[in-house]
Amino acid sequence: MAASLWLMEKSMFFLLDIFEDLHIINTEYSKYYMKKEKVKVIIGVIVGGILGYLLYRFVGCKTGTCIITSKPWSSILYGMLLGLLFGLKW
Repeated sequence: MAASLWLMEKSMFFLLDIFEDLHIINTEYSKYYMKKEKVKVIIGVIVGGILGYLLYRFVGCKTGTCIITSKPWSSILYGMLLGLLFGLKW
């Protein structure tokens, strides 16, 4: 009986060690994954801002009545918002 209790105790500690090791691996993986997601969002915002400016520059609104393309800042912010949403999606 004492041998079986000793064996159960050893196996329990062995399983706890394995689970702790898996937690460390999962934590490192999640840090890598989160860093990768942040990079995708940042790239999406930057590309969206550039495309928003290009929309203002080449399409633009000559009369000034268009909400998005009448001013460069509004089209850049609109492009950055779309880039943020695109970066979060992919």
